[in-house]
Amino acid sequence: MRSYLCLFFILGVTTLINAQEIDVVNTNSAKESLRVAQDLIAQNEFKKAKKQLEHTVKIKENFAIAYRLLGKVCLDMADYDCASHAFETSFDLDDKLSRAAFFECGEAHLNNEKPDLALYYYERYEQNKGKRYANASKESALEIEYDNLLATRKANCSYILQLDTANIQTWAKHLGRSVNSKHDEYLPSITSDGKHLLFTRNIRKLNENIFLSSLTKENYWQDAMPIDGKLNTANNEGMAKFEAHGNTFYFAGCKREDEESGCDIYKATFDDGKVTAINSIEGNLNSYYWDSQPSISCDGQTMYFSSTRLDGFGGADIWKSQLMANGEWGVPENLGPHINTPQDEQAPFIGTDGVSLYFTSDGHLGQGNGDIFVSWWENEAWSIPENMGFPINSPAKELGFYIKGDGKTAYFASSRKNGRGGLDLYEVEVPQLLRPSPMVQLEVFVVDELTQEPISCNITLGNNGTNHAYTTNENGWVFTCLDGNKGYSFQIKHKGYAPLIDAVFLDAQDNSSNQQVRLELKSSTTKEEVVEEKVEEEPDKHNGEERLTKTIVQLFFETNSYELNEKNVNKLAYVIELLERYDDWSVEVVGFADNQGDAKYNKELSQKRAQKIVDFLNEQSSIAIQTNVNAIGKGATGVANDEQSRKKSRRVDVILTR
Repeated sequence: MRSYLCLFFILGVTTLINAQEIDVVNTNSAKESLRVAQDLIAQNEFKKAKKQLEHTVKIKENFAIAYRLLGKVCLDMADYDCASHAFETSFDLDDKLSRAAFFECGEAHLNNEKPDLALYYYERYEQNKGKRYANASKESALEIEYDNLLATRKANCSYILQLDTANIQTWAKHLGRSVNSKHDEYLPSITSDGKHLLFTRNIRKLNENIFLSSLTKENYWQDAMPIDGKLNTANNEGMAKFEAHGNTFYFAGCKREDEESGCDIYKATFDDGKVTAINSIEGNLNSYYWDSQPSISCDGQTMYFSSTRLDGFGGADIWKSQLMANGEWGVPENLGPHINTPQDEQAPFIGTDGVSLYFTSDGHLGQGNGDIFVSWWENEAWSIPENMGFPINSPAKELGFYIKGDGKTAYFASSRKNGRGGLDLYEVEVPQLLRPSPMVQLEVFVVDELTQEPISCNITLGNNGTNHAYTTNENGWVFTCLDGNKGYSFQIKHKGYAPLIDAVFLDAQDNSSNQQVRLELKSSTTKEEVVEEKVEEEPDKHNGEERLTKTIVQLFFETNSYELNEKNVNKLAYVIELLERYDDWSVEVVGFADNQGDAKYNKELSQKRAQKIVDFLNEQSSIAIQTNVNAIGKGATGVANDEQSRKKSRRVDVILTR
C-alpha cells in the first residue's frame, strides 16, 4: 500500500479540499475572475473555484470557457446536475471550444444514472474526432485518456440500458450519519454476530485510518471512532477484514517501522472493540509492491489480496497465498485471466464456503467506474465473473463487498448519488442465487466436566466418511466452517480422560451461521462410573482401507420417558452419518428401563424407547432401513440401587454391524 493506497486504486476521483467558505474575489472583469478561478483549480480548491466561476458567468453570461471549467469542477465535486447543465450551456455558446467536454458531459450523465443521455454525448465525442477545437492543444492529453475509455463507457451505457430492474424487491440501505461522513468510507467488514463494523475512512483524502462502529441494543450504529489499540498512525492504515470468528482481522499499513517496502499486510487481535496486539505476516506474502485489501478464508488457510506486483495482468490484480505448516505464508499465486484483466481488480472477499469470490473490477463489463462481481471455484478453475447487478452496482464506484455470517446480508461502499460525499457505506440483502453456499461457523469448547477448566486436545470431526483433525487452543477452543444441514460426529481421546464421542446436526436452512458446541471430558480416574458416552467401535481393513465393522451408541432417557432430548438427537446425527456413509449396515435397536415399577410397565417403556429411535432414524435418514432394523424392548436390566445405576439402565443401545 504505497501512497496511492489512499485512493489511487480505489476511487479514481479528483481530490476535494474541504476548505472553509471564503467570499469570491469581487471584480467586474470576467477575465480576471476566470484567472482567479483557474488559480484555485490549480490548488485543488474546488469549492472556492466553483463559487468564483459562478461569479464569472454572472459578469459575462455568454462566457463559454467559464461554463466549460464550471462543468469540469462540478464533475470533480460529484455535483452531476451542475456539471451537465454547465457543459450543455457551453455547447450552446460554442460547440467548437472543447471536444473533451463532450466526454465529460457523458460522465456527468452516466454518474447521474441517465445512460441514454450519457451515450448521446459519448457518441458526439466520438463523431467529432479529428475536427478542430479551440482547446485541442491544451487538452490533447485528456483526449488520449478519454479515447482509451470510450469503448468501455459506451459498453457501460449499453449494459445499463438492457438491465431489467422491474422485479427488484430490495434496495441498498445507506448506513447513516453515524457511520458515513463528508469523507470517503470504504472496505467494510463486520463480525458474524453483526455487533462490530470496521471500515476505512480517508480524512480529507490525505490520511487513511481504520474506524469502528458498534451496534446498540436498539440496533443503531454508534458514532464511528478511530479504533483503539495504537493501530492508527500518521501514515496510512486501512482495508481491515475480520476473520470469520471475529477475534482477529487483517489490515494494510504503510511505512511502519518493520516494513521493507511502503506498505504491507498485518494481523491484529481484536477483543471487545479494541486491538490488543499487532503482528507482522511471516513468509512470502508481502512484497516491495502495493499489497493491500486482504481477505482470509473461513478456515484461516488462504489469504486473498490485491497487489500491483510484477507478473500480473496489468493494474492491480487479485492474488492468493496459502498458510504453510510452519506458520508462514507461501509464495502468492495470481488468480488468472478469468479474474484479472489489464485494468484494476481489487477488494476481494472470499465467502465462508471457500468457493465464492467477490471483488471490484474496472475491467469486466459493468455499469461504470467499477462494479462488484462474483466468481465460483468450479472444476479446479474460477468461473467467468458475474456482475452482481442492481441494487448492488450503479454507474458510480462500488468498492469492497463483505457478507455477514448469516450469508445473506452484505456491506459495501459506493459513491452513488444522494450519499453524504464520495464513497459511503451501504447494507443490502444479497440475491439468493449470488449467495455463498449455506455454511455453519462452528465454535467448539472442550472443558473438564468437574472443574470446567479448558482442555487443549485433538478432536476428530467426521461426516460422510471424511474426517478432519483439529487441535483446541489453550482456551479449549477451536473454530471451523462446515457445510450446513448435515450431521457431524466428534471424537476425542485424551490422556487422563474417558474417550468421548458426540454428534451434532448443523442446521443452516436459514443461513444461521454461528453455532457453539461445548464438550465436557470426564476424568478416567474418577470413581463415578461413566454412563453417558459409551461407544464401541471395531475397525478392520477392506480393500486396504480401514473401516468400521461394529459400532454401539448409547442414548439415555429421563425417568418414565421415551422422548428424545437434544443430546440424543445429536448422537443420532452421528448414527445417521454412519448409515449414509456405508450401505451394508445391519441395525439393531435395544431398549432398557430401570427397575423402578412393575415388570410389564418397564417392558412396554423399553419397547417404546427402542421404537422411538427406529422411527427417528427412518424419518431423518435418506436411506430406508426398516427392513434391517429390529426394535427390541428388554425391560429392566440389572439391579439398580442408586440413581447412577438407574440412569445407566434407562437407555437404548443402537448397534450397527457390517
